[in-house]
Amino acid sequence: MSRFVSLRRTGLAAGPAEPPDTFSRRLAKYVPGDFLILYTTAIAAFVSFNLSPHVGFWFAIGSMLFVSILVEIYFFRNAPSGQVKTMHLVLSPLAFLGLAYPIAAPLLGSWFIGCVAVAWQFVVAGIALVWDPEEKL
Repeated sequence: MSRFVSLRRTGLAAGPAEPPDTFSRRLAKYVPGDFLILYTTAIAAFVSFNLSPHVGFWFAIGSMLFVSILVEIYFFRNAPSGQVKTMHLVLSPLAFLGLAYPIAAPLLGSWFIGCVAVAWQFVVAGIALVWDPEEKL
């Protein structure tokens, strides 16, 4: 299975060799798991340092932005051109941020709002659900 989203194929391009991604497979491919693992490790390590809330807050914000930029660079360099690249450049950083925000909750203090975290994840899932373009040949 490729790391990148597979488009629906129609006409002569359709065939059993490469089935199109389902909603759950698309959503899993948008979430950059390797980046999320490293980010979670960094947040957990920083929480264990028990530093001031002010420093923790700025570390959380800075690391979310830094890693989301790394995600954007990764997909810009590696995703196949066309619709697949566009989909990843839009949704992968949003998906990362949607999961990174609640992970950083211990460092964000009163800046963490649970309903915002839930809404963000629903928005990303909703986009992945409806944005299912097909390859036209």
